[in-house]
Amino acid sequence: MKFGLIGKVLGHSLSKAYFERKFRQREEWGSYRYELLELPNLDNVRQQVSQRGWRGFNVTIPYKEAILDYLDALDPHARAIGAVNTVVVGKEGRWCGYNTDWVGFLHTLSDWQGRTALILGSGGAAKAVQYALKHKGVSYKIVSRSPEKGDLTYATLRAQHIQEVDLIVQCTPVGMYPHEEGLPAIPYEALSHRQYLYDLIYRPAVTGFLREGLRRGCAVRNGYGMLILQAEASWKIWQEKFA
Repeated sequence: MKFGLIGKVLGHSLSKAYFERKFRQREEWGSYRYELLELPNLDNVRQQVSQRGWRGFNVTIPYKEAILDYLDALDPHARAIGAVNTVVVGKEGRWCGYNTDWVGFLHTLSDWQGRTALILGSGGAAKAVQYALKHKGVSYKIVSRSPEKGDLTYATLRAQHIQEVDLIVQCTPVGMYPHEEGLPAIPYEALSHRQYLYDLIYRPAVTGFLREGLRRGCAVRNGYGMLILQAEASWKIWQEKFA
């Protein structure tokens, strides 16, 4: 049985190594495979997946929202979020989309007791973060490059906006391998030790965003734990469908 991951650029991804290691743990999974498929666009995605014989796949940047146009059905959580990172290829090639990002993010915040957050980014990953924060009863504002997609833009973001929140979640690819020099344009001087910085990026383990937080005494977390938890949630879905 084959599974996989689609995205535009996948050199940063640890998903293949993670699933292949998982498949080696059980004898009955010995024939399972997890493959990577880089796509410049989604024009032929159904044909590409069909040719590879995948029974399920994950979706990453920048297709978590665009993939919705190619699905036959949506899980209620994915519908509410408006983004999908897990797809089941069911009977007669019927595609059903799910979102496990929000589950992974929510579980990594199980011990955090803050009440306010700032979300950097407005894409598919950011939508999952918004959904998780709503479930946790956390109020938030969104910072986006596009004024129509957020409460603030990077140009209108001020020190006050940083100082009034407990959590800042970095949901963009800025600073991701191999462009590790990237840094979201926020007023870092406004950070203090009482704040928690969370970067969904897991490679590198310490991004420029997190490094700026560490310099100012912030608690920090990268996206590796979320990666593992969302992958496990994806695997559970696939197992339930094909058991």
